[in-house]
Amino acid sequence: MSPVETSINQHQWPVPLPQELNLELSVRTELLNKGAEYVWLDVLCLRQHPRADTDDYTREEEWRLDVPTIGNIYRVAVGIARYFNGLGRAFSTNGWDDPRHWLHRAWTLQEISSENTTYNAGIWHKTSTHIIMNTQSQIGGKVTTLRQALHPIVKLAAQVDSSGGCSVYNLVKQMAKRHATQPADKVAGLFYLLRTTQLPTYNAGILDGDAWARCFHVLPFERKIEILFDFPYGGDGTGPDCQWFPAWRQLMEWPDRDPAYNHKVALCQQSQVHAHLQLTQAHGQKPEHLVVLGIWAISDVHLCKNDERNEYQIDTRNEILGFYYPYVRQKPIEASTCGKYTLVTTYPDHSYNWVVCESLGKKHGTYTTPDGIKTTEIQIESLRKLGVLRTDSCSELVLGTTRRDSFLDEINALFV
Repeated sequence: MSPVETSINQHQWPVPLPQELNLELSVRTELLNKGAEYVWLDVLCLRQHPRADTDDYTREEEWRLDVPTIGNIYRVAVGIARYFNGLGRAFSTNGWDDPRHWLHRAWTLQEISSENTTYNAGIWHKTSTHIIMNTQSQIGGKVTTLRQALHPIVKLAAQVDSSGGCSVYNLVKQMAKRHATQPADKVAGLFYLLRTTQLPTYNAGILDGDAWARCFHVLPFERKIEILFDFPYGGDGTGPDCQWFPAWRQLMEWPDRDPAYNHKVALCQQSQVHAHLQLTQAHGQKPEHLVVLGIWAISDVHLCKNDERNEYQIDTRNEILGFYYPYVRQKPIEASTCGKYTLVTTYPDHSYNWVVCESLGKKHGTYTTPDGIKTTEIQIESLRKLGVLRTDSCSELVLGTTRRDSFLDEINALFV
C-alpha cells in the first residue's frame, strides 16, 4: 500500500491504495459495468491518514461518529462487492492464510449479506460463479474451496438478516477467529452486527475490554437476557457490582457447544418480562444491574456434582434432577457442598438453560412503568450468577409450569 493523492476526495487526505491500482480504470469501470450508480468506499469516505501539515484531531472526530454508521450503510446497500485480495485487485487464490485477508479480517464481517445482494469482485475474465466458488487454496494447512471458506459466513449472513437476528454466540465465535488492527475494532464490529438501536461511538485508542464494558449498557434487553442464560460463566470484567456480565476476554474464549445438545437460546417471552422497568433509587439499582420480573426458579437447594458423569444433581421433594454442561470443556461451577443455591430459568416446559445463582438476599422495592403512571411495591431477590447448566427431558416433565405439584417459584430477580 502507498498513499495516493486523488481528486475523488478533493485531495483532502492521501488514500492508501495498491501501487498498481487505478481507481478510474479498474474499480470505477467494474462497478459501472455492474450497474452501480452510487458507491461507498471506506478508503475514500473515511479519512485514512492525516496530511503532514495537519494534526489527527479531524480524523479522530470523523471516525468517532462515522464508523458507527458503516454497519447501517452495509445493511441497506443494494449490492456489496467483495474484493477478497484488496480493493481493485484481481481475484487470486494466494494469501488465504494471511490474517489480513478478507476471510479473516474483523471489519469484513460487516460486509456479509444475503447472497443475492453480494458478488465477488476483481474478476476480469468471463468466469462463471460456479468455477470461482470452487477454486482451491490452503487455510491452516488444509486445502479448501472458496465455497467451503465462505459457507459459515453465508450462513451467518442469513441469520443476521433474519427477523430474529443472529445469536450472540454465533457472532462471537466468528469474530473471535478474526484479525483486527485496533483492539476495539472487534467490539465495534460485533455491536453493528447485533443490530442495536444505539451504536456506541468509536474510539481506537481504548482497549477491547474497556470498549466492551462501555458499550454493553446499550445492548437491547433481549440480548442481555441471551447472554445471561447462554454464557456458561459468571462475569469478572465490569467490577464487583456487575458480576453477571462476562468480560470481553471471557466472551472471546466462549467454549464450543456440545454437538449432542440441540440448543435453543433461552429468551424470555414478552408476557413474562418487563424490559423497561426500573427500580427506584432507594433500592440502589445501578445501570449495570439486570432486573427480570416473573421468571421461574428452584430456590434454596443444594447442588451436588457427580465427577464420574460430569453432571450436577439437586434433591428436592424426593425428586432428583440432573443438570449437565451445554458446552464442551466447560469449567466446573464452584459450588460449595454446604451452600444453598437458586436455579433460574425462563420457561421450564422446554429445553432451556438454567442459571445457577448464589442468593444475596431479598428486598422490597418499587418499580415504575416507563410512562410513570403506575408504581408497585414488589419483592426482589438479588442473585449472583455462578454459571449455566441444562436439564434433561425427564427433568422437564417434573419442572413443567403446567404441573400443579411443580416445585417452581415465580420470582422477581435482580442480577448483580
